[in-house]
Amino acid sequence: MHLRKAEAFSSEELKYLAKFPIITLEKTTGLQTFGSTERGSLESVFSSLLKGMLSIR
Repeated sequence: MHLRKAEAFSSEELKYLAKFPIITLEKTTGLQTFGSTERGSLESVFSSLLKGMLSIR
């Protein structure tokens, strides 16, 4: 899955994304919500990983 979103992902979006084995993010993912592309990308990745891990249980 390849995507870009300037705002933070919703819980529903993260649940959906957690189903994919590979997610690639555009550079500006999360910029508007988190103030930098690096923080936005990290927040998106960690949130998606956490949702995926919780759904396995």
